Amino acid sequence: MQANTLIADVDFQRILHIGEVAFSYYQVQRSSPSEQDYEGWLNSLPEIISRQYQLLGYERGKHSIDFRRYFMAIRQQDMFNYMEENLSREDFKLWLERKDQPANLW
Repeated sequence: MQANTLIADVDFQRILHIGEVAFSYYQVQRSSPSEQDYEGWLNSLPEIISRQYQLLGYERGKHSIDFRRYFMAIRQQDMFNYMEENLSREDFKLWLERKDQPANLW
């Protein structure tokens, strides 16, 4: 086996492992926000806005674009922590470098 092929195989194995860890994150991750997430969001808002959304209630307020952005930010932070805990330091660094790049398998 040539050196270049060996390096490519090692990189492929690392990337495959990182993908498997990311996949496992999505298997356990909630896809919808909870009332607890909504309460956390309300607590982060200025009081006058928070009161308006408290009156609106979770069922109606959970569709707010601002709340959805808040929830997505929580999920991103959760994924960052999950990946850091489940990858080696080197693989986590590689994930950070490539996580926002589109996948190109060809």
